[in-house]
Amino acid sequence: MGKHEAARRIGSGFGKRLTYANVVATLALFLGLSAGGVYAAGKISGGDIEENSITGKQVREQTLKGVDAGSVGGMRMKEIRYEKGIDDVGAYAPLLKLGGLEITAACRSFGDFFDVKASTTKEDARLAITAVSTGGADDTGGIVSGMANNGPAVDVDNVFPNSGDSMGTLQFVSTDGSVVLVNLALQEFIGGCRATGLAIG
Repeated sequence: MGKHEAARRIGSGFGKRLTYANVVATLALFLGLSAGGVYAAGKISGGDIEENSITGKQVREQTLKGVDAGSVGGMRMKEIRYEKGIDDVGAYAPLLKLGGLEITAACRSFGDFFDVKASTTKEDARLAITAVSTGGADDTGGIVSGMANNGPAVDVDNVFPNSGDSMGTLQFVSTDGSVVLVNLALQEFIGGCRATGLAIG
């Protein structure tokens, strides 16, 4: 049997099976499957999904309403990362701006060397700082300070022990209900300064 004869037999067999009933059945199957998927997508709710069965990789955050990866329970989280060499000018750089609390830092060749300041945009606020040395020294520091918009900045580094490496907690509250908690580590090293931490507010 030649190629043309085989093709003719296959084509004629297909043509004999292509009936109105076959076309309608195939079309109904296709429409049923596609419409069923749309129907299911509209009818599946959170109660139908097993807990912890969907991971973050399977969800597009921008499609969720009221969800922000940078917040927990309506509180924003901010990472603090600062590393700079000694600067003869002593220019201040922002470390944090959250909930009315602003923290800036300068790594200078004069004065306090590593100068960290806290200020506020709120009219009536308080800042409590507790800090300890991580370099093995026993020195600790702590203050509670009143703060106001355009008022004098609080010298955070003066509360932190002057041992080169120290860590502490800043607790900021204002009368409008703003609350910011900051865990902050400060490090002075040969030729530079480093600050790392996490703030929530």
